[in-house]
Amino acid sequence: MGDVRGSAPEAGRQVVVVTSDRSLVAEVVAAALFDRSTETVVAPWPGTSGSRRRRGARPAAGLLLSDLDTVGAVQAAQLAMAGPTTSWIVVTAAPPGPLWGAMFEAGALGVLSSAAGLAEVRVRFRELAAGEHEVDPRAGRDLASWRRYGVERAVAAGRVPFLSDAERTLLDALEGADGLDAADVRRRAVEDADLLARALGRLGVSDVAGAVDALRTARAVDATD
Repeated sequence: MGDVRGSAPEAGRQVVVVTSDRSLVAEVVAAALFDRSTETVVAPWPGTSGSRRRRGARPAAGLLLSDLDTVGAVQAAQLAMAGPTTSWIVVTAAPPGPLWGAMFEAGALGVLSSAAGLAEVRVRFRELAAGEHEVDPRAGRDLASWRRYGVERAVAAGRVPFLSDAERTLLDALEGADGLDAADVRRRAVEDADLLARALGRLGVSDVAGAVDALRTARAVDATD
């Protein structure tokens, strides 16, 4: 597949570079955004090979798509926005909070939930092109949250909404076991070993302490909204 949608950019057309940690997603979204007023360019995710920006096509804005569900994904997203394109919009499945703050710190002018439709993305880019962009009201709060918790805790907390009901119930019980002795905690963990292993894997942590910290971090972030 070619690296640029369409021919040479016409005068007045906005050039948007699209990148994602899932290359097919970048290709599909770039194709959907392309129209008479917008030329889209697919750029490789940091650390991967892929299409390159054609000489002469100078992106005025960028669209980054990632779940931000691993430390590596967060770091790569920040690296992707360190390039010459300055007006970035990020679309992510991560909940608002420290992971959004990581994107603001890296230079994103706006962050949207993955539930946002293509129409909302287009509106954001039209505002950028017209110089009508306003500071995202979440930016300051999310940036402070990011600087407080750091990447590893932010990633784990960002995965909490994706726990199953059974996984969340178990972790809530273990969190409430703070007043119990170590033997009681070990017994609960052994009785539900498979479920606990799935929960830890979903959060990307290695032990109950890490999972409980993720729950508390997520709860603290929610409390600031």
